[in-house]
Amino acid sequence: MRARLLLLVFTSLVLGSACGGTAGNGSTTPLRERAVDDESYGDVRRLYLVLAPDDPIRIAVRDRLVTHLATRSESLIAAEDYEAVVALLGDMTALLAPSDLAVGGSVPEAIRPLARFVADTGSRRGDEPRTLAALLLLLRSAGSDAAMQAEYDRVASWGHDARLGAAADGSPPSFEHLFDGAVGILEVWQEHARLCPAPEVLEHLTGLFVELTSAFNGGAGSVEQGFAPRLSPTSMEELQFVAALLERTPLEIAAV
Repeated sequence: MRARLLLLVFTSLVLGSACGGTAGNGSTTPLRERAVDDESYGDVRRLYLVLAPDDPIRIAVRDRLVTHLATRSESLIAAEDYEAVVALLGDMTALLAPSDLAVGGSVPEAIRPLARFVADTGSRRGDEPRTLAALLLLLRSAGSDAAMQAEYDRVASWGHDARLGAAADGSPPSFEHLFDGAVGILEVWQEHARLCPAPEVLEHLTGLFVELTSAFNGGAGSVEQGFAPRLSPTSMEELQFVAALLERTPLEIAAV
C-alpha cells in the first residue's frame, strides 16, 4: 500500500556512526596508514565512519576506501550492468558527508565514471531520481558547468510540476492528483538523497514534507506549487496516507 511509504525512516541517509576502535581484527597499524583491500575494507570503513567530520585524516581514508571500490568500476561499466553500477555508486556516496557534496566540497575523482554512466543511461531509461543524483555528483566533481546545471534544473522542475503542479486549465490539482504526485515525488527525492545527500537535496526533501503537510492539512499552500487548501481524502488508502504524512513529518525531517 502506497500509504506505508511514509512510514519509512531515512536510514539510508543517516551517515551516523558505527562502533569501533583505533584498530580492528587485531591490527595495530594506525588508521591513517592502513591499506584497504577486500579483507580490510569492512574494518577500515567502520573506523572511518566514527571519525569526526573535521578529523584531518578523514578525507585521505575516505579516498582510500572509494579507490578500492572503484577497482570494480571499469568492468561493470563495460558490461553495461546498470543496476550493479548504481549499487556501486551508492556504496561510494555512502562514504561521503553532506559537506563533501556542498558547493566547493571534495568529491573523489573515482566517482565520475560511474556518475557519467548513470546520468547517460538513466536519462535514456527515464530513471529520474538516479539521473538527478548522477548529474549533481558530476556538477560537484567537475565544478561550474552551465549546461549540466540547466539540465539538472530542468529534470527537477519537470518532475515536480508534472506531479504537483496545477491542471492543464490552470485550476488547482485535485486531491487524487496530489495524492499520486506526493507518493511519486517523495520516492524520487528519497532516492536522489540516498545517492547524493548534498545539503540542498536534503533541504529540498524536508521542504517537500512541509509543503505536502500544509497542503493535505488544509494550510496555506504555495501558489507557485499549485497546492489547494482543504483537500479531503475519499478512500481509506488516502486517509491512511494523510494520517501517516501528518504524524511522521517531524520525524522524517529530523531524520533527514
